[in-house]
Amino acid sequence: MDVNDRGVLLTGASGGIGRALAAALAAAGARLALSGRNAVALDEARATLAGLARRPVAALPADLDDPGALPGLVDAAVSALNGLDVVVHCAGLAEAGPADTPDPALIDRQLRLNLLAPIALTRHALPHLLARPGSAVVHILSGAALVPVPGLAAYSAAKAGLAAWGDALHRELAPRGLHVLNVYAGPTDTPMLRRSPLAAKMSPAESPHALAAAVVQALAEGRRALWRGSPERVAQLRAARDDPRLGDALRA
Repeated sequence: MDVNDRGVLLTGASGGIGRALAAALAAAGARLALSGRNAVALDEARATLAGLARRPVAALPADLDDPGALPGLVDAAVSALNGLDVVVHCAGLAEAGPADTPDPALIDRQLRLNLLAPIALTRHALPHLLARPGSAVVHILSGAALVPVPGLAAYSAAKAGLAAWGDALHRELAPRGLHVLNVYAGPTDTPMLRRSPLAAKMSPAESPHALAAAVVQALAEGRRALWRGSPERVAQLRAARDDPRLGDALRA
């Protein structure tokens, strides 16, 4: 898909990977509706695109953890963009903690934001996407969706679930013109990674701008999956995915 003059709703757009994706999509000529929880940061992100974007950019603050906010977000994006061609799910939350944590909220909020909210948002957007043949959904996932990370069990489970949803969605709706791209990001140099107690074990980290450029290119090429990381890391992921015992040894 060439995103030039396509209407794109991008979540998690106020920082990190989302902000880099906003810049890459704007440079490619997309019409953008940026969404995030922090209205001030979101407006700052929109303002930074003023000299780069070839088309108007809208800022649509929304809390994806509030199911009641999702229909309104889709409607606002459709109105601002005069239709909707692409939804990019970039908003995410990774909170390190043991799998046997006594705090269920640690697990629940990661499942809600990383899995349930993107599914619900896509379902609200589907009537608009299917009305535009050649539309797309993009999931910014993680290598943890392929080989789960100790200390990030809930995050890994949510990303794996979203990957499965994306694959099933594509196979079901591709005949009606919908394409799904699953992006398995490696460690990326963002504030969320820097805050993580696991950051030292996740280096070297890729620039979010390099990842964003690769995502736009993958869309243009019609790819179904994008794996990021060094060739050695990708080879390790593939091997560990196919042989769980090898994955255990690598993580140990």
